[in-house]
Amino acid sequence: TSPRSMADDETGGVKLPVATFLELLRHTRRQEPPYGVTIESLRVTGTTEKEHAKMTLVFDVLVLCHEGGICPLIPTEGLAVTHTAVDTEGAVVGIVQSDLAVITKMAGRVRVTIEGNVRYANRQMRSVQLDLKEALRNEIVFTIAKEDVNVKFTPSLQAEIRAGEPGTTVAHATFPPTRSLTIQWIGAKVETENESVEEEPEKPEVKKEQVTVVQQCLCSIGEGILAAHMEFFFDIVNGTRSLLEILVDRRMRILQVEGPGVKRWELVDASPEGHIPPPVASEPPPAASPEASGPREGEGEVAVVQPVEGEPAGEPASNNLLRVHLDYAIDGGYRLQVTGEVEMESTSCQVAVPVIICRGVSREKGFIGVEARTNVEINEEACMGVQRVDITELPQELRDHSTNPLLLGYKFLNTEPAIELDVKRHADVNVLIAVVDEAWFEATFSEGSILHRVLLKTRNTQKQFVAFSLPDSQKESEIWSTVVSGKAVKPARDEEKRVLIPLEKSSEGGDKTSFDVELVYLAANQKMGKEGTIQVSFAGVDLPINHAFFAIYLPETHRYGEFEGALKEVPHFSEVMRPSTSAPGWAGKRGRGLMQTRITNQVSGQGYMNNYNDEEEEGGEMEDVMEELKEEQMDFNGRQELYKSLDKGGKAKKSGFGFGFGGGAMRKRERVGMVPVKIDRLQVGRQFCFEKLLVTNEEETVTVEYYEKKKKKARRISSSCSML
Repeated sequence: TSPRSMADDETGGVKLPVATFLELLRHTRRQEPPYGVTIESLRVTGTTEKEHAKMTLVFDVLVLCHEGGICPLIPTEGLAVTHTAVDTEGAVVGIVQSDLAVITKMAGRVRVTIEGNVRYANRQMRSVQLDLKEALRNEIVFTIAKEDVNVKFTPSLQAEIRAGEPGTTVAHATFPPTRSLTIQWIGAKVETENESVEEEPEKPEVKKEQVTVVQQCLCSIGEGILAAHMEFFFDIVNGTRSLLEILVDRRMRILQVEGPGVKRWELVDASPEGHIPPPVASEPPPAASPEASGPREGEGEVAVVQPVEGEPAGEPASNNLLRVHLDYAIDGGYRLQVTGEVEMESTSCQVAVPVIICRGVSREKGFIGVEARTNVEINEEACMGVQRVDITELPQELRDHSTNPLLLGYKFLNTEPAIELDVKRHADVNVLIAVVDEAWFEATFSEGSILHRVLLKTRNTQKQFVAFSLPDSQKESEIWSTVVSGKAVKPARDEEKRVLIPLEKSSEGGDKTSFDVELVYLAANQKMGKEGTIQVSFAGVDLPINHAFFAIYLPETHRYGEFEGALKEVPHFSEVMRPSTSAPGWAGKRGRGLMQTRITNQVSGQGYMNNYNDEEEEGGEMEDVMEELKEEQMDFNGRQELYKSLDKGGKAKKSGFGFGFGGGAMRKRERVGMVPVKIDRLQVGRQFCFEKLLVTNEEETVTVEYYEKKKKKARRISSSCSML
């Protein structure tokens, strides 16, 4: 298209196709690099002073983004900054997420200089450690205020050492990209044989290396495994260590070794004769002898470990060597954590506590705690080289690591402990994983059918389903509704034709939170004649029920005698039964439904079911008055239920009063495997109340005799009822 054809005559603009405009926009948009900033080089210079080391770090930073960026340089922890400088205008040094960083607003190279002080890493003031950010090229020049010293840079391979100004030594090295730089200078150089005798008096100033260890071992026993969590607290004086050696039981499988500066660790076998490689201490330990095997003076009374009779020579319990290599030599205090496990012969057997002893140390003190992780019984079978102590005497750090109460406690000093334990695993016991605090059962009679409704207030931790066992006469009942926590759920049937409803899990371990489970089903029943016997059976629940409430609603057209069965009939429900208003269909604490039922019971006398006889029907004027009052009250209740079942348009709800149960239309809409609808509560007729405590998967049944009332002449409804 020519420019003239694209021009707009009125506005002077240019019309472009959308594809052409997007192509032009793509070419004009700047392409930002995938990485915005990088550190090209780092130069570190430092000098030792009396209380700290003075460090200067020079960073060359390359900013690639046109809009600038943020480049972290060094963590703020460990460096006391005294001065910063930037050679580029518009760039500053600030703190971003606990890092010193350079912040720029344009692309280009930026040189940043940071000066600060770093404290020494050991008590002898012969080590400095710096945390860095990785740079492409790295260089260090370090000056020590002492002559003739050996200097080591980690991770540098080799350092160039030369004499500086009088009384100083200068070391220079390059090192690869790293996040941690360690500088160490270890004493003076080794004297040669040609040196004058005048310098020999300085030798007595060299002190002997002293290494002491405090060991804390937690042994957790359960499910055929003895898990050991060990902590070693080293204290190194007048020397340094870059390699730690620990004797461990050959049965133990080392899982993890943790500690500051741990480079790598390895588990090696001892020599075939059972001897351990020489320790790393400057002087070998004294040779073992019968006299030296006893406790040292002033170190407490401990038992001496004697060889086990019949055990082959050269096969001691501790015949593996754990070698822990460090990135740098350590002195002073150091903490090492080792985790391992020993596989037991079975869940019930005798097991020896694994022996863990440090090599090349002057003194070792240890504490051992034993706990049970599962339902096992642990008893001491035998012990040697240790002293039994109370649990409260164990270090607090050891007790804090235990998840279960400690059962046994020991301590030892400069000996190899030997502890034999007897472990017995007891059979598990079935416990409740779900329980029903309160259960409400309703049975409402109609022509040839009984509508059952079960509501459970449930707490659950692990159970997947609750099973309802329907009586034999109700096996083929129609399931109308299954609801959990107010939501309809899909039920199922097992091989025994029990109705299964999926459960939720209570929060907080099932101790405080409960939820509702509701089942509504329709069962067939023979029609009531003029007289006979009615049998009412309720579904069984496979959960224990603390308190169960039963309500039976029978037609008003008949009179009923005494109920027979395992249920206790009550005039009204006890005060304990006060379901919340959130429970579908149940009245509140002081709801009108419950109070109105009590009034009806008191007026009609249905709370106390006296045996009927024909003579009472024909006797006395007082009997006629009571009969009139009772029928009037029941008529009032019936109208109340009818009005509640009517919607705003004046038509009755489908599940309301007086429409019967189990109609053909309802059966045609049933579908297998579908989520059912919620059914409103239905209470029609005269109520009879029952209660029972501690119900366990029982199908409760009651029977009652009935006979039809004598028909009377029609009467007018009282003025109080007609006003409703």
